[in-house]
Amino acid sequence: MRFEKFIPYHIVCRAIEGKNFFVDEEDSLRFIFQMYAANRGRPAFNLQRQDIKKAAYAILSGEELPKNLVVVEHPPLVDSLSFSLVVNHHHDILISKTDNGISKYLQKLHNGFAKYFNLK
Repeated sequence: MRFEKFIPYHIVCRAIEGKNFFVDEEDSLRFIFQMYAANRGRPAFNLQRQDIKKAAYAILSGEELPKNLVVVEHPPLVDSLSFSLVVNHHHDILISKTDNGISKYLQKLHNGFAKYFNLK
């Protein structure tokens, strides 16, 4: 789907076969951290669980993250106006800041979280 720049879109993404992918707090915090990282670049290598948990709480509090947690590769792809995590899906209200920003962002977000979830 083609998303126009500077227009808000309500995005709903569901798990395959209705499976739960936010099983515990760690999963939710990892997803929140992945949302931030996917928008800027990618997570740094060799992150510890505690680092990700602290980073997610910092993101929710509006604090700046330490530079060593995310490898910044590009300017932000989207502005996130709102999000909601439900046990087997998530809702986002996103505004694309670049051409195909929402599509690129969702691809990076879901690929990164799928890798984490499948390893777990």
